[in-house]
Amino acid sequence: MPGVADAAFAIGLLSWLTVGTVILGTLITAGPLPRPARPALTVLTIPPATGGLAWTAAHKGVFGPVGYGFAGILLFTLLLVAFLLPDLRQPSFHPGLWVYSFPTAASTNFAIRLITATRAPACPALTWALLASATGALVLLSAATLRYTAGAVPERSRPSKEI
Repeated sequence: MPGVADAAFAIGLLSWLTVGTVILGTLITAGPLPRPARPALTVLTIPPATGGLAWTAAHKGVFGPVGYGFAGILLFTLLLVAFLLPDLRQPSFHPGLWVYSFPTAASTNFAIRLITATRAPACPALTWALLASATGALVLLSAATLRYTAGAVPERSRPSKEI
């Protein structure tokens, strides 16, 4: 149902443009986010990753100008997040850091589909490297969560409920 997929894509694009504009406008005019909320900036990678996945799925895995456009936007936002990493660091673990999980999974999924579509000789190695990196990051996040919930993290290092 390519027509339905195109309609859903258009709705997603409109939402991305409006919400993205509000987020960026707020960051520019209101100053930096409070420290505990800064990891939420990684959500900026979600629209190009999920949009690229949706577009690719609607077009039977074929990458054309739109698919490569999503790849370029995703690369740009990933570089932006990499540049912001010093500001995204948190003094201690807290469950809010799960905000990293979906951007990691969606970006990895889209990157693997892009790599596979190129049919380059290094595809299998790059795919496994990306998959291992994303899986490792999610395993570390899970382990930190288990440690946190088991009470191994002292109460004084847990963030306050005030933001």
